[in-house]
Amino acid sequence: MATVTLLRSGKVTQVEVPTSLDTEDDCRVWASYWKAQGKGVWHPAIIDPFVEAYNNGTASLETMVTVANGEIIAQSDINWPISATEIKEHLAAHGKTLTR
Repeated sequence: MATVTLLRSGKVTQVEVPTSLDTEDDCRVWASYWKAQGKGVWHPAIIDPFVEAYNNGTASLETMVTVANGEIIAQSDINWPISATEIKEHLAAHGKTLTR
């Protein structure tokens, strides 16, 4: 299982990357992991893992958008802000859809 180093309760901790996005924290950890891997929001390497984690979970797409725009993507990034519609369009362009 993949991990990412995050600050938790004032301590640097290895956190397991979730395989389903059920909470805002799951979205934050998942996105932080991919950011630490140097993969931007539209990087092809995150498409399949995102679709799988999202479809396995219960968190809304808007939750992921809020986390990404608020904490993961810098406001100076040309991709900021992203939207749920843009995510769905990007996935469709790669032949992927969300099942929930």
